[in-house]
Amino acid sequence: MLFTLQSVEVLIEPEPDRVELDGAWPRIGLGGRHLVRSGRYRLLAEKEGYRTLEESLEVTDASNQSFRFTMELRPDVLRVTSTP
Repeated sequence: MLFTLQSVEVLIEPEPDRVELDGAWPRIGLGGRHLVRSGRYRLLAEKEGYRTLEESLEVTDASNQSFRFTMELRPDVLRVTSTP
């Protein structure tokens, strides 16, 4: 069964507090990468002060797949920066 798994990298900026890859079974993580079977998965990522990221991923038979996402600030968060 391990020979049917694909190496998938999921990069999210900024780094979320929590990440789920629904539908991934078995889910094996190795050094920031996930080994999953080909198919469609639902990615859910959460970080305080940011909108919840919900995306659909299509993992194919290709090797070393990479998915990149950027989380958006929630509109009710005010960020103030000042310089001396």
